[in-house]
Amino acid sequence: DFSGVDFAGFALAGRSFRKCSFKGLDLTRADFSGSELFGSDFSDCDLSDARFVRCDLRQANLQKARARKADFSEIDGKAAFFGEADLAGAKLTSAKLRYATFSDAEATVANLSGSDLRETIWVGANAPKANLRGARMNYADLSKANLEAADLTQVDLSFANLHALRDAGAVYAGAALGGARRTDQERLEADGWRPPGGLRPGASGART
Repeated sequence: DFSGVDFAGFALAGRSFRKCSFKGLDLTRADFSGSELFGSDFSDCDLSDARFVRCDLRQANLQKARARKADFSEIDGKAAFFGEADLAGAKLTSAKLRYATFSDAEATVANLSGSDLRETIWVGANAPKANLRGARMNYADLSKANLEAADLTQVDLSFANLHALRDAGAVYAGAALGGARRTDQERLEADGWRPPGGLRPGASGART
């Protein structure tokens, strides 16, 4: 547990921090390149401009991390958790991210080209203008995500869930969409249903 330690700008490349807690720390511009970070906790950290090139980030927790323009190139991030993280402008190229979670993450202009994103979860993620060129996204859940103007050239979206996906202006040249599930209108209407008059089930005056 490194609580209270200031690692901002530190060179920490090639080290082993297996299952360590960096929760809430300022790690701006820190360099962890090549380090083993399996199962480590980076939740609520400031990772702006940090470098994690070729790191082992399997099962790491980056929930709500602020990682703008951070470099995660070629990481092994299998089953890592990026939920609600700020990855705007971040680089995650040629990364192994199978089973990773990006729900409600901010990933505007993020670069994930060539990455393994099979069975990843992107529910509610905001990733306009993201570069996903050549990524594998088989069985990924992109429901209610924003991929407007994103580059999906040659992306494999086989059997992906595209329910309520916002993709105006996205480029799908050469993308594989076999078995992909588009918007379910009945589900969309059910998602937006509210009780008449704003009443909540069980509230005073609600009909039973």
